[in-house]
Amino acid sequence: METVDRDPCGGPQPPQRNHYFAGKLLSEQDFQAEQTYLIRKHTQHARYLHGYGVVCGLRVRPAAPPQPRRVLVEPGLALDRCGREIVVPQPVEFQLRTPSQHGPVYLVIEYSEEGTDTIPVPGPPDGPQDMVEPSRIIEAFRFSLRHEPPGREDDLSWQLAAGLADAIRNGAEPETLHNLLAEFVSRPCRKGRSDLSVTLARIDVPAEGPIAEAAIDNYSYRPVVLSVGQALNLMLSTVAHLRG
Repeated sequence: METVDRDPCGGPQPPQRNHYFAGKLLSEQDFQAEQTYLIRKHTQHARYLHGYGVVCGLRVRPAAPPQPRRVLVEPGLALDRCGREIVVPQPVEFQLRTPSQHGPVYLVIEYSEEGTDTIPVPGPPDGPQDMVEPSRIIEAFRFSLRHEPPGREDDLSWQLAAGLADAIRNGAEPETLHNLLAEFVSRPCRKGRSDLSVTLARIDVPAEGPIAEAAIDNYSYRPVVLSVGQALNLMLSTVAHLRG
């Protein structure tokens, strides 16, 4: 399915909404424009005010009972680089369809859309009459594997953690931390990327047998999204550490 917004990962744009008045004839394009306005407002807010990565949950564990090349992803929520929500409402088992050799792979999750509840659509007078269209769109997800580690050049949580670690090592004053954050948010708005996936875990696939808990790294390659409360607690903890 194609999303209503034809450019969900474009840069910041001024919103454009419908203007309603008595006697206005509403068409399919008007309703699509209404959805595009609401979706873009939501995703633009999420993308630029919160970033991308895992919001909560989505821990990767061995399947139960243990099975070769099969893992379990727990329920959770993530934001992709477009600011779109990726919701996993219940545990999902995933089969790692990798080549026979063992070694590390990276499990990622991506936003996807699925049409549902199809209904008949009147066709043209001289065309087929049995056309159907989905009346609803499910905002779903899909898993896949990567064989190369993800880059961290645009991982905001990693950049912020690295900056705070440097500030702590150098005994920074609160003013220095403020300037660090001001410099951080004054960078140009992030541009879209072709790879919109969120990395969940590195998995060291054994040559044989089921995957063990110790073979799954849920932390080193996982981008995270902090809530305002979590970010404030992090900053307060850092300042308290600097003050001794």
